[in-house]
Amino acid sequence: AELSETRVAAADALEVGAYDCVAACGSGREAACALSDACRAAGVPFVWCRCAGAAFCVFDDFGDGAAVASRELAGAARESVPLEPLRALGDNLYRAEAAGRQRHEACEGDFLDLDGGAVLEVRAVATPWALEAALIEGAVDTKKRCGARLRPATRILKQ
Repeated sequence: AELSETRVAAADALEVGAYDCVAACGSGREAACALSDACRAAGVPFVWCRCAGAAFCVFDDFGDGAAVASRELAGAARESVPLEPLRALGDNLYRAEAAGRQRHEACEGDFLDLDGGAVLEVRAVATPWALEAALIEGAVDTKKRCGARLRPATRILKQ
């Protein structure tokens, strides 16, 4: 339901308890704080976002003891992506590039399960098609191409 700035500022008049989550976009700080207080009192998660040109901010309050998975892909293996031969950077660190500059969706902390059994942990994302990763299991052959499945890290955020 959309609410006017005036009605949001009068958060005591809102029945936020009827919602699973309340999100406010574009409202001012004072109105957002009032709405956040009403949501917290009712035990309802609250998200506020505001954007001005290229600058933005996001605030969330999921309540005491809330646990939120940090990624939608948590635990799901992606389809195998062909990789160019890995380039050794030293100390079990490798640069991995997707063949044909395909985009990967990897983030720091994710895992790459290589065809053949080796496992790499993503340490840095260099470009949308390249990353640096540390070998944590198995062995790699830097002379041949291989496929890799992305296994996102599941991080549980506690508030």
